Amino acid sequence: MGPNVGPGETVAPASNVGPLAAFTYDSCEDLPTPCMVPGFPATFDANFGSSSTGRILLYLWSFGDPSSSSNQFNSTNPSAAHDYMSYQNGSTPWKVTLTVKDSNGLLDAMSQMVSPGVYPKFTLQPSSPESGEAVIFNGSATSFSALIRSPSNSTKSYSWSFGDGMSASGAFVSHVYSAAGLYRAVLTVSTAYGSGQASKTVSVGADPPASSGVGGGAGHVLAT
Repeated sequence: MGPNVGPGETVAPASNVGPLAAFTYDSCEDLPTPCMVPGFPATFDANFGSSSTGRILLYLWSFGDPSSSSNQFNSTNPSAAHDYMSYQNGSTPWKVTLTVKDSNGLLDAMSQMVSPGVYPKFTLQPSSPESGEAVIFNGSATSFSALIRSPSNSTKSYSWSFGDGMSASGAFVSHVYSAAGLYRAVLTVSTAYGSGQASKTVSVGADPPASSGVGGGAGHVLAT
C-alpha cells in the first residue's frame, strides 16, 4: 500500500526529482559481544536518503511485523529500532518500508528485505561523483551470523541496482552514471538462510566543462 497523501501533498514521481528514501539495517546480535535479548533486535539508519528539492523532515516506518503493536513508527529522526519477536517463527525475511517526506511536501517510499544473520553494508568512492566518472561500489564489509560464516555455508551472492536502470553482480563492482541527478543504489546479499538489502543515495554532478589542453571531462576508472 502506498503512503497516505494529505491535502496539498504529492508523491514524488519515479525519477530523480524530489526525495529518495534509502536505509541500512544492523543488529546488536552482530557485535563482538552479542546482545542477549528475545527475538531479533534490528536497528535502522535512514541517513542515506536525500532530496534534490529540500530537506527530509519526516520518516514513516512499517517494519513488516503486523503481529507487533509497534509495527508502525513515525519520527523526525532518521534512526529507528524494532525487535522482531516473530524471529523464532521462521517469518523472515521481513519487508520493511520507509516513506520519507521532504520540506516541499514530496514523498517517496522504499521497501527492502531484512533478514537476521545477513547485514549488507557497502561504500562508494567517490561519494559525490560526476557524470561519466567511474564509481567503485564495495560490499565486502557485509557481515554475517556465525551460522552463515561457517565453511559449509559459504555460498553468498551480491547483486546491485544503481537506480538508472543498470545492474551488476559481485561484492566489488564499478559503475558509471551517464547523467547528473540523484540516484538510489541498492545492494542485495543472498544466502541459503535469507537475503538482506541496503540502499544509499548517490548525488551525481554534471561533468565539468572542457579546459584547454585537457579535453572534455570524461570519466576515469579508479585503480582497484
